[in-house]
Amino acid sequence: MLMNGSAQYHNKNNCFDYPSNIEKIRRLFNFDNKALKILDLGCGDGRLAHDLVKRGHDVYGLDSSEKALEIAKDYGIKTILGDLESKLPFTKNQFDMVLLLDTHEHLYDQESILKNIFDILKDDGKLIIAYPNHFDLRNRIEILMGKGIVHWAHRKYENAKAYSYAHVRFLLFEELKNLLEKNNFYTKKVQYNFLAGGIIPTRLTPAWFRKVLLNLLPQILTGKYIILADKEKGSIKEKIYLAKTPEGL
Repeated sequence: MLMNGSAQYHNKNNCFDYPSNIEKIRRLFNFDNKALKILDLGCGDGRLAHDLVKRGHDVYGLDSSEKALEIAKDYGIKTILGDLESKLPFTKNQFDMVLLLDTHEHLYDQESILKNIFDILKDDGKLIIAYPNHFDLRNRIEILMGKGIVHWAHRKYENAKAYSYAHVRFLLFEELKNLLEKNNFYTKKVQYNFLAGGIIPTRLTPAWFRKVLLNLLPQILTGKYIILADKEKGSIKEKIYLAKTPEGL
């Protein structure tokens, strides 16, 4: 299968190994109301999507890694080998929900994927997107000290060098929100998590104080933006502030 630059790169370079589970997205949507048809784009080995299978959802997973998809298939995920920057191999209005979790920042072409998602998502469907914040307090300090754009949490990985870094786009929250709106998705919920990394030790600060700080300075103190968006025009209805980064976020 012919793949574009992003997919070819990620087949040659292992992306970062990280914990991920339903904890990442459960506050944004109640997954226990009814069975949904869900597509996880860039599903990897299915470490999050299999939680959705266990909850009775019909889950599809698309990724460019055959090795990862072999593992995902064992979880009961309907796997598809594919390229996220090409036309997605699904029909219009097919899915109730599409997940784009810690994936969008790996793509050179960030608009085509949103156009494709818009087509395959039902009119009342939901998009959940998780996007790392490369401009949190610790990274700002480290950039100032000359350490470059590679995120502090990734520097422990052998392939996380500026010339081989898996992240190729670095968006602020407003830039991400504007990109979504340009492609007819409107942010309804946003989840912020208080940054890890030891700049402001959680053991020395009460949870309420960290939430206040996060509310005041989300662009500086959150480690990741997790957004629930849909096709209905409108503004943000809920902001969720987590005083501590849970395992799997």
